[in-house]
Amino acid sequence: MTEPTASSPAARSSAKDSSTSDAGEQPGEQPALRRTPLYDVHRALGARMVAFAGWEMPVQYASIIDEHRTVRTAAGLFDLSHMGELLVSGPDALAFVRYCVISDPGSLAPGQAQYSMLCARDGGVIDDLIIYRIHEGYLLVCNAANRAADVVHLRGHLAPGGFNATLEDRSDATGPVHPGVTFLPRQPEQQGFCAIKRDKLALQLLKL
Repeated sequence: MTEPTASSPAARSSAKDSSTSDAGEQPGEQPALRRTPLYDVHRALGARMVAFAGWEMPVQYASIIDEHRTVRTAAGLFDLSHMGELLVSGPDALAFVRYCVISDPGSLAPGQAQYSMLCARDGGVIDDLIIYRIHEGYLLVCNAANRAADVVHLRGHLAPGGFNATLEDRSDATGPVHPGVTFLPRQPEQQGFCAIKRDKLALQLLKL
């Protein structure tokens, strides 16, 4: 999945992403950047914030080398609260998701996840995503910049394919406390969505 880093194309193109005007805005007027529930934490920790897919996100705290070594030797916690969260539910949820992605979500046990991709008919990649199997169905976590395109693509296959399933964009309405457990409403956007890199930190969190 795509995360903003100092050297990534996403960071370099963030100014372009954030300058896209919405309907009704004056020419040249930039829409206000959205902030995740962890925004104040990022600022308190000295993060350098950048525009990324319409959000104000941390791109760097200390030196890149120090951050790299920390993740490799200890652990890293990444704020993914800006990413899209699309829920597919209903009797044909598995059949529909399986039809749309390149992997087999049928192999997932409750609480498990897999990396996958949405592809066009010609094989071109529309987006990469993470598929979680949860008690409500299948949660597709997609890149923030591609969220609208992903929804259009998925809905374009849902009705014509005759699938008895529902696609719900929960990106703005809910935040997963833990994949496979439940969803709770954001009040608003008071819950974050984070990714842990390195098993050492995951083991520590499980003790809490």
